[in-house]
Amino acid sequence: MNRPGGLDTRKTSPWGARTLRNGLVLVVIAALLPMSILSVWQGRAAWNDARVLAANQLRVNAWLIAESERDVFAMARQAVQYAGAVRSVQTMDNRCSAVLAQTLGGTTGILNLLRSDATGQARCSALPFKGTENFAAEFWWQQAVKVVGLSLSAPNIGQISKKRAFRLGLRIEKADGGHDGLISAAISLDGLQASLDRRGANDPRALIEIIDASGNVVISNKKTTLPNIRSSIADGLPAAAVAQDGTEWLYATAPLHGNDLTIVYARPKSDVLAAARYQVRQSILLPLIAMLLASLAIWTGTHWLVVRWLRKLQDLTAQFGRGEFSGNRGAYAWAPREIAVLSDDLHMMAETIEQRDTALNIALAAKTELTREVNHRVKNNLQIVTSLLTLQADRVADAYARDALGQARARIAALGLIHRVLYEHDTHNALGTVNMPLLMDELCPQLRTANRQQASVDLRCDCAEFDVTVDQAVPLTLFIVEVVTNAFRHAYPDNRPGIITVDMTENAGQVTLSIVDDGMGYATTDPIGKMGFELINAFATQLNAVLKVSSDTAGTKVNLCYALAQY
Repeated sequence: MNRPGGLDTRKTSPWGARTLRNGLVLVVIAALLPMSILSVWQGRAAWNDARVLAANQLRVNAWLIAESERDVFAMARQAVQYAGAVRSVQTMDNRCSAVLAQTLGGTTGILNLLRSDATGQARCSALPFKGTENFAAEFWWQQAVKVVGLSLSAPNIGQISKKRAFRLGLRIEKADGGHDGLISAAISLDGLQASLDRRGANDPRALIEIIDASGNVVISNKKTTLPNIRSSIADGLPAAAVAQDGTEWLYATAPLHGNDLTIVYARPKSDVLAAARYQVRQSILLPLIAMLLASLAIWTGTHWLVVRWLRKLQDLTAQFGRGEFSGNRGAYAWAPREIAVLSDDLHMMAETIEQRDTALNIALAAKTELTREVNHRVKNNLQIVTSLLTLQADRVADAYARDALGQARARIAALGLIHRVLYEHDTHNALGTVNMPLLMDELCPQLRTANRQQASVDLRCDCAEFDVTVDQAVPLTLFIVEVVTNAFRHAYPDNRPGIITVDMTENAGQVTLSIVDDGMGYATTDPIGKMGFELINAFATQLNAVLKVSSDTAGTKVNLCYALAQY
């Protein structure tokens, strides 16, 4: 039996019955078969070899860190040795501080270079100093002058730099065997701490410490510290330690500065053993390969049976969404049965939509043309009424009656303008909306012409881009006509010059209309009786708008705020 559209459900493919279920079952069976065969192969891993490998990694990391962090100590050693060989530094003359500052400028991680005399008095410094600093009472200075050559102190706060630092001191020898003070370099502990923190950020599970010769922790990248660390381990081999919080660590050490400072690199014992266990798991690589092959088979089978057809359906629905209903039933002839049936249904649905769309477009075109014709006839009828009022006004002798007819003619002309905009601008009349900038571009010259007897008064209009429904356009237009006409008639007596400004803005569905004149104003105690505000209030009520009117001797300001109607 053939389904509509030419799909023959009796056709088969190389997979047998073309259903997703049958196809995927065959794919899974084909994928699990090699994995089942290969899973019986078990490789034996060398557990001890894996542990040795992990331990060696600890040692390598400790030495790499030590090699990197030695740079600042090497620079400090070179700096003090160079400075000690300079005559100005030896004699502590007026160029001594400049030489030390120049030497310090080419280094990193060194806070200051200092020359002190045999009494401990600071004589010159790379950093600005008071000249009253004396280090004779400080332990590091007392120890440094006892050592012939270079010595490294414990961390302390510098009197000049005000920062924590190691002091690398070089004793200045005299010919008689005594000393003439020190040249010392302050090595920043903050710089070393920042370096360890950066390394810790790249290796968050690692604990990195600098310990002194007594095993005391000087700097650490973590709050956790390892007590009883042996600063010198034979051959740098890893050892075990228990932290204060009870966690077990494996660590290795490497000398940082002789026997004075040592780098400790540690990782949790569980991590190190986990790495070893990972090496053991590598022995079952063949089953993993089988799993990979199975996954590849599933992915490939799913792609050919499902994904590529779903992508075709996605493209098809996107094509229908764009209004292109031609389709291509033949492209799904070899698709799985479920996909082919769905494609056939989508094509039938598209054909139905295309037929209905055609009918709706015909009906819409007829309605649009009818609406245009109605607007055209209303516009013509209103023009006839306007012409009749003009003829009648020319034949009326009474000035009050002639003025009333003129106002009625202006209002009717404004209504006719709305229908003319609807008729002449096809982009809006299908929705039954009026484009306000188009309307205002013609309404303002019309108001200017209607009040041409006030030649000294300028009318300026500015309108934002937005549309309104016809139901709102009528009262809004009449509101503008009424307010502007009142301003022309009453605000500028005796041909007084002035400016009337009409400004309309729209923001988030809220329209604000502002009409301002710089005329003589009116008495706020009775605006309705004097300026015909009965109609103005009525139009504002039709718009459900908030109306505010203010007037003084500098002019009148009318504000109208309302919400755009949905269309």
